[in-house]
This record gives sequence, structure tokens and C-alpha cells, in this order.
Amino acid sequence: MERRRFLAAGGLLILGGGRLAGPAQAEELIGADQAVTLARAAYPEPVTGKFAFTVQSTGRFGQNLFLNSREKWQDPDNLAVVIWPEAAETLALRTGLRLDSLADAFEGRSIQVVGAAKRVWIANPRTKDLGPARKPYFATNIYVENADRLGVV
Repeated sequence: MERRRFLAAGGLLILGGGRLAGPAQAEELIGADQAVTLARAAYPEPVTGKFAFTVQSTGRFGQNLFLNSREKWQDPDNLAVVIWPEAAETLALRTGLRLDSLADAFEGRSIQVVGAAKRVWIANPRTKDLGPARKPYFATNIYVENADRLGVV
């Protein structure tokens, strides 16, 4: 029921104040694979622009929500949109969804996000389902602090 309310709008559903806004908007959309490649080349600097991909998996770690471009978040070619708690709360209010089901509503949907893709060193990755710490790795993340930077196509 909640998923239908969220997905009912056609076209681009702006989850913020009416348009995607942000610094250094690119004229062209940057896909997930291209974003990861560009972020690797630019490291340690971020790559700014408007990014687009279909969400293949979602997750939650702490209070952050993750929208992943790959089925497995550990994939080195995954681009993760990390939605910070305040932005997630705003999205939940705007969509009428419960916070605990918000990330799942994005799965399988095409999204656009304005921001900066950055390589991030994950020094001690661990989660409840993975058990003890695993080998450190680089991830490519776009952090969403403001709900106005995220849209669903």
C-alpha cells in the first residue's frame, strides 16, 4: 500500500521543493558506471554533477539509507546514494511512507541525484549479517543531506 502511494506519480517525481538543485549541475546525466570511473580517476577529489541510475538494492546502516546501483553493495563498481537521517525524514514526510520502509520503495526505480560522487575508504566494514570485520575497501558514495537533491523518474 505504501509503495503504491510513493510510485503513483508519473514522470519525474521531485521529492523536494520542485526541482533538482545543486552545485555544478551537469548538462548531461552521469550514469553509475561512469560516475565510479570518474571518481576513481579524480580521487581524492569528488566528481560533481547530476547522476542517474536504477536502484538495484537498498539498505540501512545506522540511521543512513543506502540506494545502490548494484545488487551487492560490496561490488567495487557500486555507486551508493547515502541518504542522511534528516533528508530521509523529510522524504518520508513528503511521500507519506514510514521511515523504516522508505529505502525499499526506491528499489527498481530510476533515480536522479545532484551531488558529488566521492571515493571513500571503508576501513573496518562490519554489519550484523556479515559478522566480524572484513577487508577494507574503497566505496563510491553520493551523500544526500538535503531531500531536494533526489528525484525519482
